[in-house]
Amino acid sequence: MIAMAVPAEDASFARRHRGWLIAVACVVVLIVAGALFDWNWFRPVVEARLSAALGRAVTIDHLAVKLSRAPLITLDRIAVANPQGFPPDSHLGEVDRLSLRVDLRQLLHGTVAIPELTIDHPVSRLERGPSREPNWKLAGLAEGKSGIVTSTK
Repeated sequence: MIAMAVPAEDASFARRHRGWLIAVACVVVLIVAGALFDWNWFRPVVEARLSAALGRAVTIDHLAVKLSRAPLITLDRIAVANPQGFPPDSHLGEVDRLSLRVDLRQLLHGTVAIPELTIDHPVSRLERGPSREPNWKLAGLAEGKSGIVTSTK
């Protein structure tokens, strides 16, 4: 049997491709973590942002995200409260489920694009309170606090 010496520049596969192997392992860990992550942890943050934008208390019972190139974000049982002066348990509106997809490629370029939006069983109660003030007048939007920018492209 003839023994052959392996040249020094012909190192093992793992040593030669260590950077790529680490990158692939990180991507796999992120995918598994994203699939197992409890997205409800972000629910109070989303509720606070929506409440500030609308000038009303907004509650969400469940938040879920399915990761993909265009992640699917699902909000279950959303309720937007009435302003003060209305009965405490009354709502301006409720939605059983709101699902939307966000295009990540456009988001990376600074544009929020929503290619898909599904709203299941929306219910709105438009009424005037005891002071005759309408409940559909949203303080956050009227004062320009929402941060919402619309485009007609």
